[in-house]
Amino acid sequence: MVAYHRFTEKLNKEIEEMEHEDNGHEWKMDTGRPVEIPKLDDQMAIEKGANFLGEVIILSIAASILVTGYVGPKKIKEAEQEKRRREKHEHLAKEIRDLHVTVKDLLKEGREKRS
Repeated sequence: MVAYHRFTEKLNKEIEEMEHEDNGHEWKMDTGRPVEIPKLDDQMAIEKGANFLGEVIILSIAASILVTGYVGPKKIKEAEQEKRRREKHEHLAKEIRDLHVTVKDLLKEGREKRS
Protein backbone atom coordinates (compact mmCIF):
# COMPACT_ATOMS: atom_id res chain seq x y z
CA MET A 1 0.00 0.00 0.00
CA VAL A 2 2.91 2.31 0.75
CA ALA A 3 4.38 1.73 -2.71
CA TYR A 4 1.04 2.60 -4.30
CA HIS A 5 0.84 5.80 -2.25
CA ARG A 6 4.37 6.83 -3.29
CA PHE A 7 3.59 6.04 -6.92
CA THR A 8 0.41 8.17 -6.93
CA GLU A 9 2.19 11.07 -5.19
CA LYS A 10 4.99 10.98 -7.75
CA LEU A 11 2.49 10.75 -10.62
CA ASN A 12 0.44 13.68 -9.30
CA LYS A 13 3.62 15.76 -8.89
CA GLU A 14 4.69 15.02 -12.49
CA ILE A 15 1.23 15.93 -13.79
CA GLU A 16 1.34 19.24 -11.92
CA GLU A 17 4.76 19.99 -13.40
CA MET A 18 3.56 19.24 -16.93
CA GLU A 19 0.53 21.48 -16.52
CA HIS A 20 2.61 24.38 -15.26
CA GLU A 21 2.51 27.50 -17.43
CA ASP A 22 4.48 30.65 -16.76
CA ASN A 23 4.30 33.96 -18.70
CA GLY A 24 3.43 32.48 -22.11
CA HIS A 25 5.86 29.60 -21.64
CA GLU A 26 4.81 26.02 -21.58
CA TRP A 27 6.96 23.43 -19.91
CA LYS A 28 8.22 20.77 -22.25
CA MET A 29 7.38 17.31 -20.94
CA ASP A 30 10.74 15.62 -20.59
CA THR A 31 13.25 18.44 -20.40
CA GLY A 32 11.86 20.59 -17.62
CA ARG A 33 12.77 23.70 -19.64
CA PRO A 34 10.22 26.20 -20.85
CA VAL A 35 9.50 26.34 -24.55
CA GLU A 36 8.44 29.60 -26.18
CA ILE A 37 5.11 29.32 -27.98
CA PRO A 38 4.80 32.06 -30.60
CA LYS A 39 1.53 33.98 -30.85
CA LEU A 40 -0.31 33.89 -34.17
CA ASP A 41 -1.17 37.07 -35.97
CA ASP A 42 -4.54 37.34 -37.72
CA GLN A 43 -3.21 36.57 -41.21
CA MET A 44 -1.39 33.44 -40.02
CA ALA A 45 -4.46 32.27 -38.08
CA ILE A 46 -6.66 32.71 -41.17
CA GLU A 47 -4.15 30.81 -43.31
CA LYS A 48 -3.90 27.92 -40.84
CA GLY A 49 -7.69 27.79 -40.53
CA ALA A 50 -8.08 27.73 -44.31
CA ASN A 51 -5.50 24.95 -44.59
CA PHE A 52 -7.29 22.96 -41.89
CA LEU A 53 -10.66 23.45 -43.57
CA GLY A 54 -9.21 22.39 -46.93
CA GLU A 55 -7.74 19.24 -45.40
CA VAL A 56 -11.07 18.40 -43.73
CA ILE A 57 -12.87 18.76 -47.06
CA ILE A 58 -10.31 16.60 -48.87
CA LEU A 59 -10.44 13.97 -46.12
CA SER A 60 -14.25 13.95 -46.24
CA ILE A 61 -14.25 13.46 -50.01
CA ALA A 62 -11.68 10.67 -49.75
CA ALA A 63 -13.66 8.96 -46.97
CA SER A 64 -16.89 9.16 -48.98
CA ILE A 65 -15.14 7.67 -52.02
CA LEU A 66 -13.83 4.80 -49.90
CA VAL A 67 -17.24 4.16 -48.33
CA THR A 68 -18.93 4.29 -51.73
CA GLY A 69 -16.33 1.90 -53.14
CA TYR A 70 -16.95 -0.51 -50.29
CA VAL A 71 -20.75 -0.27 -50.11
CA GLY A 72 -21.44 0.08 -53.86
CA PRO A 73 -20.46 -3.45 -54.93
CA LYS A 74 -22.47 -4.91 -52.06
CA LYS A 75 -25.59 -3.04 -53.15
CA ILE A 76 -25.07 -4.15 -56.76
CA LYS A 77 -24.68 -7.76 -55.64
CA GLU A 78 -27.79 -7.52 -53.43
CA ALA A 79 -29.75 -5.99 -56.32
CA GLU A 80 -28.69 -8.84 -58.63
CA GLN A 81 -29.70 -11.42 -56.01
CA GLU A 82 -33.07 -9.70 -55.56
CA LYS A 83 -33.61 -9.67 -59.33
CA ARG A 84 -32.82 -13.42 -59.51
CA ARG A 85 -35.24 -14.10 -56.63
CA ARG A 86 -37.97 -12.08 -58.35
CA GLU A 87 -37.42 -13.91 -61.66
CA LYS A 88 -37.52 -17.28 -59.91
CA HIS A 89 -40.70 -16.28 -58.07
CA GLU A 90 -42.34 -15.15 -61.33
CA HIS A 91 -41.27 -18.38 -63.03
CA LEU A 92 -42.74 -20.50 -60.20
CA ALA A 93 -45.94 -18.46 -60.21
CA LYS A 94 -46.27 -19.02 -63.99
CA GLU A 95 -45.71 -22.76 -63.54
CA ILE A 96 -48.39 -22.86 -60.85
CA ARG A 97 -50.84 -21.04 -63.14
CA ASP A 98 -50.02 -23.44 -65.98
CA LEU A 99 -50.50 -26.46 -63.69
CA HIS A 100 -53.78 -25.02 -62.48
CA VAL A 101 -55.00 -24.69 -66.07
CA THR A 102 -53.80 -28.23 -66.85
CA VAL A 103 -55.64 -29.65 -63.83
CA LYS A 104 -58.82 -27.81 -64.84
CA ASP A 105 -58.52 -29.20 -68.38
CA LEU A 106 -57.94 -32.75 -67.07
CA LEU A 107 -60.92 -32.48 -64.73
CA LYS A 108 -63.06 -31.21 -67.59
CA GLU A 109 -61.94 -34.11 -69.84
CA GLY A 110 -62.64 -36.59 -67.03
CA ARG A 111 -66.15 -35.24 -66.58
CA GLU A 112 -66.79 -35.42 -70.33
CA LYS A 113 -65.66 -39.07 -70.48
CA ARG A 114 -68.01 -40.02 -67.62
CA SER A 115 -70.98 -38.41 -69.31
